[in-house]
Order: sequence, then structure tokens, then C-alpha cells
Amino acid sequence: QVKLRGFRIELGEIESLLEQQANVELAVVSLREEVAYDRRLVAYVVPRPGAAVRKSDLRNGLRRSLPDYMLPSVFVIVDKLPLSANGKVDRNALPAPEEGDHEAYSEFVSPRTPTEKRLAAIWSEMLRRNHLSVADNFFALGGHSLMATQVIARIRTQFSCDLPLRAIFECPTIASLARIIDGGQVHKIDSDEPALQPVGRQAFQFRRAAK
Repeated sequence: QVKLRGFRIELGEIESLLEQQANVELAVVSLREEVAYDRRLVAYVVPRPGAAVRKSDLRNGLRRSLPDYMLPSVFVIVDKLPLSANGKVDRNALPAPEEGDHEAYSEFVSPRTPTEKRLAAIWSEMLRRNHLSVADNFFALGGHSLMATQVIARIRTQFSCDLPLRAIFECPTIASLARIIDGGQVHKIDSDEPALQPVGRQAFQFRRAAK
């Protein structure tokens, strides 16, 4: 069991569900931190001999049984898994994901409402990506915990709402965040209320929002 973004996650549960999917021979899920403060779930999948596996199918299959916070951010297709001297999977020898392993897994849906368009602009700036779909998962696109605090700070400033950090972990798509904001599920704040500004991994300081 591991803990990620405040949630306890059973890696074995994810691995079992992956191995139940068609054309999957073996699967291992690892919690990796390639960059400081950037911890994410990475799934390594070995296809059955002669079979092809699509990453989007793997993700969609897991989504039917798991909450978003348990979905791996990255899927890596490998021919075999590294083994230790005693024949068990050597998790320390698993390869680091490459840039091409980070991809969108959903059908493209353009921002439709003013809120979705404003959120897309924030995400585009933070993730340095263009043409974002409102169904794309923030963490699957390379977002991480530290970046999430920055996104929430931007949302608070632009929308004058007190959106908790946990929201982006529970609703990691533009569409789902927009529904929370437009649905009146967040506390509206005045522009002169102190805003929460991230200054480190878990440290915050209050500043006066610019008028």
C-alpha cells in the first residue's frame, strides 16, 4: 500500500485489474518520483505473445472500476519485466517513463463554456500544452502535486472562489472542475480576502489578492 496525494492506494488491486484485461500477460504498478515533488503512479504492462495493447484501452478499463486518484498517470508497454535473483519483479530496475509515454487518453472535446475556456487557458499555461480536451486528466498530461497547488491558486484568483486543493485530485478534468465552479459547490470570496499562495511543498503563505 502506498499513499499519494492524501489517498491510500493498493497497488496490487490496480495490477490485478490490469491483468484481467484482454491481451495483458503481466502488469506492475509503481509509485515513482522522477522529479522532486512529482510523485505519480506508473503502470508497466507486458502484452500476451503476439497481442497488441492500447494504452487508452487500459486506462478506460481501469476507470470502470477505480476512482480517478487510483488511475496510473503513465502506462509503459514493455516486452518483459526485470527480475531479481529470487525471481521476483525488481521494481528498482523498472525503466523510467519516456516523454512519449505521457499522453491524453480520452476523446478530444473542445472547451464549450466560458468557465471551461478559462480553465483550459490556465492548464495550457501550466502544462505548456495547446489544444486541451476538457476530458483530459491533469495528471495524465504531466501535472503533479506542486503544479496542482499553482493551478488552484490561479483558479482562486481568476474565479474568486475558495476551491480546495483536494478538488483537482478528485475532479482532475477541466469538465469536472467547471461543473463544481458553475454548480455553486464552492465558496465565493471577495477580491480583497487573503488568498492562499503556495511557496513550497507543504508551506503556504497568505497574501492580499490584487485588486
